[in-house]
Amino acid sequence: MRAAVIGYGSIGPTHRAALAADDRIEQVVVWDHQPRRLARVEDPAARLPDAEAIWNDPDIALVTLATPHPGHADLCRRALAAGKHVWCEKPLGVLPDQVAGMQADARLAADQGLVWSGVFQHRFSPLAGAVRELLGAGTFGPLRETSMEFACQRNAAYFARDPWRGSWEGEGGSLLINQAIHTLDLWLWMLDRVPESVSGRVENRWTAAFNHCEDLVEGSVLFADGLRGRLHAVNEPDRDRWHSRCRFVGERGTVVYDSNHGGRLVEIDHDDPGVIASLRHCQEEVEALRARPALPGKACYGDLHAVQCADVISAIIDRRPPRVDFASAAVANQVALAFYHATMSEAPAPVPVSGYRQPTLSHLISTIPDKETA
Repeated sequence: MRAAVIGYGSIGPTHRAALAADDRIEQVVVWDHQPRRLARVEDPAARLPDAEAIWNDPDIALVTLATPHPGHADLCRRALAAGKHVWCEKPLGVLPDQVAGMQADARLAADQGLVWSGVFQHRFSPLAGAVRELLGAGTFGPLRETSMEFACQRNAAYFARDPWRGSWEGEGGSLLINQAIHTLDLWLWMLDRVPESVSGRVENRWTAAFNHCEDLVEGSVLFADGLRGRLHAVNEPDRDRWHSRCRFVGERGTVVYDSNHGGRLVEIDHDDPGVIASLRHCQEEVEALRARPALPGKACYGDLHAVQCADVISAIIDRRPPRVDFASAAVANQVALAFYHATMSEAPAPVPVSGYRQPTLSHLISTIPDKETA
């Protein structure tokens, strides 16, 4: 089949490389509304003059969306009208109505035999899958506590590269809906529970000079079964660090998983030595995979973009749902939007939220007593 990448900024080249690495893809074409980005595509035959060339070409079966967030919903509608399979970058949408509409479109797409998937490549680490399976089987016993911790460095130069970044209109948020959403999705997926509501707030403590959205998130997620998980995410532009951790504490043991570079165990403790040995063996297998010729992908993600891309292609060929469908990809998106709403309403927010109130920079910084790093 032929595939098209729409958007060739930060992540578009990774999409194109992942598609090109799969021998079931005959050709990958690209369109971006900025000519300077399109010029980065070495093969002139792979550059498209406009998006209409994608929708009107019956031989293009799969479209991947790597555009700024607010445009995803409209592009998905165009893809549905043109009968295209879709692989859409996170987040699906920046407003609750957008996300709900995209889910409805995805159901229509499924009725037409189309595969629609959201990009959450961290789920494809074998080690992440092993931890999820053990948690689901009750191997760690009833969970007593769980948390998600994320830290990154996104400085002024990062925001300056693309004018849509760091604005509610262009990005729909910042730290939570763009960077930390990968860890949020992984945490929710590993827990395999339904989020019911969130409590907490987002703030801007260090980046207001170049980012009008949040750089700090603190709060909790209440799940339908009564479990409450803690969430903490931070972007400190002057600290060079990046960690992405999911912590699970049960009656029989503890596991802490970091998703960077294909996944690793930060901590493992269990009353059954066999469980520890099994997870450590799985980690060794993941580490061995890193020694193979690298598939395309961002360094911090390993080759998991290409692994998920292969699943989407297989789903199209096998006429089955992808491992990450739109309903599943929407959950972390909905939780992020609920945190923004909780900030404005100063009260817990349901998931999904209705009557959405989007924060403003003045609100994010006006109630903070000091600017010191916590």
